[in-house]
Amino acid sequence: MKRSVLLAILLLGLVVCLAGCDKHNQDRNLLTDGKEKTQAPVNTNVDEGKLANAQIPVSEKHGRENNVTTAKNEKIEVIVTKDFGKEKLLEVKVNFKKNMSVMDALLLAGADVKTSYGGGFVSGINGLLTDTGGVSGVRKDWFYYVNGIFADVGALDYEPKPGEIIWWDYHPWKLSQGIPAVVGCFPEPFLHGFRGQVKKTTIMCGSGETELAIKLKESMKDYGILRVDVQEINAEMLTQREGPTILIGEWEKLKDIAWMKELNNAYKKNGTFIHFTESSIELLDYQGEGVKKLQGSAGVIVATGEGSGDDSPLWLISGTDRRGFEEAVDVLVKCPQKIMGMYSAVVLPGEIIRLPLLRD
Repeated sequence: MKRSVLLAILLLGLVVCLAGCDKHNQDRNLLTDGKEKTQAPVNTNVDEGKLANAQIPVSEKHGRENNVTTAKNEKIEVIVTKDFGKEKLLEVKVNFKKNMSVMDALLLAGADVKTSYGGGFVSGINGLLTDTGGVSGVRKDWFYYVNGIFADVGALDYEPKPGEIIWWDYHPWKLSQGIPAVVGCFPEPFLHGFRGQVKKTTIMCGSGETELAIKLKESMKDYGILRVDVQEINAEMLTQREGPTILIGEWEKLKDIAWMKELNNAYKKNGTFIHFTESSIELLDYQGEGVKKLQGSAGVIVATGEGSGDDSPLWLISGTDRRGFEEAVDVLVKCPQKIMGMYSAVVLPGEIIRLPLLRD
């Protein structure tokens, strides 16, 4: 009898144990299924096989394939041009992926890319290759900007965020000259900033320009740029900017500000490609040499910064007179698409000139 009771107890314990194991397995399966659903890739409609052909170290490629996840309906715009934006070669919006790099975005855009120096330096896109120029020739290379700001790291090391614009351009360059910021990505960098940080925008103006400054601020709201302050010109804040800054005013009223005077005198290397003289605006080539002088009314929309990776660039909207200045402001307020893809712009009646000028 005792033996029968003991056997019954053992059988009951075994049933309970098996039931518990089955319940544990079901719970584990539910957790696994949930995890798999959250990591399911979104169709990018892009041949990602091109990633395998990139000249990137094997460890880099495998690391990205294992860690990248896709965010739904979030895009990054990739633009490829030559000669300072004069000729557009590629413009594609690709799906954003967490932990992706600028290099990944370029490859997803369908570009044929060649690299060097361990895979982080782009030496060729779609057949346009780095040209050393020989002993005395012109050197040409690929450069990239994120939201109009010249990046301070290689293409493997910058992780773009949703909505950002990555602009690659192939052009000649001079060692002594940098181009820290460009205007052709508007409404960037005011909308998405740099490295995922969106800083407040400041519009600086003279006492008589407040109405135009507010007009510009209101137009920026249409793009979702909501953190914008308008204030009178502060010379100290020009040199210690804490966010993207737009300085507006006629050159006659700005030229005596010490920092602006220094900027204008550094025209050969500040990347704006303009030089205000007493009676004209001098338009420059990529080497900072004057090519053309404009007399009379003209406006300018240019940008500069403190070297590469400056997330607080300075934009200057100015003019030789009131008419030129107001026309430049109107371009940014009413039709900013006219300066898209430009490094700097000069506004004339019925015409916008792309800078730098290219010699034949």
